[in-house]
Amino acid sequence: MKTLILLSHPYLAVSHAHTLMVDQVKEVPDVVIHHLEGLYPDGVIDVESEQAACEKAAVLVMQFPLWWHSSPPMLKHWQDEVLAAGWAYGPDGHKLAGKTLQLVVTAGDAATYLPDNDARFATQVLLRPFEATAHLCGMRFAEPLVLEGIAHPHGIAENAEEEGRIIEFAARFQVLLEGFGSTA
Repeated sequence: MKTLILLSHPYLAVSHAHTLMVDQVKEVPDVVIHHLEGLYPDGVIDVESEQAACEKAAVLVMQFPLWWHSSPPMLKHWQDEVLAAGWAYGPDGHKLAGKTLQLVVTAGDAATYLPDNDARFATQVLLRPFEATAHLCGMRFAEPLVLEGIAHPHGIAENAEEEGRIIEFAARFQVLLEGFGSTA
C-alpha cells in the first residue's frame, strides 16, 4: 500500500458525492480505503492496526465532508487515538515523518465560507488545524482538494451541473491518487 484513505462520513450510504468518489478511486493500485465509521461502528478504534496501516503508507488521505467547520467526529476521534505522543510526534515519535498528508474535502455553498457570511472563514482557513497536525508529525501537507458548492452533500445532486462538478472532482481525485502511486 502506498496510499491510505481515511474516509470519514457518518452518512456515507446517502452521500452521493462521497460514494461516487469512492467508486472512482477504489480500483486505483496501491490504495487502501478505511471507512472509519464502517470499520468502527462502536467507536472503538484498533489503534495498533491503524498505526500499522499508516506506517505502510507513503501518503495519508483524509477524505471527509466539512462538518461544523471541521472533520466529522470519527475522524477527530481517530486523530486523538492514533496520532499518539511517542508514535506520531514528540520524543521518539517520528513514524509519520516524511509522509504526505492530503485532504479531500466537500463543503456546502462556497458563499458560506466567506469572511462576511455564516462560517466567517474561508474553507482553506478552516483546514489550517490539519496543516498544524501535519507539521507536528513531520509530514508534508499537500494542497487540499476541495469541492465546494454542493447543495445536498448528503444526498443526490441537485441538478445536472452539480452532478457534472461531482464527477469532475472524483476524476481529479483519481488522477491525484494515481500521481501519488507514481511518485511514492
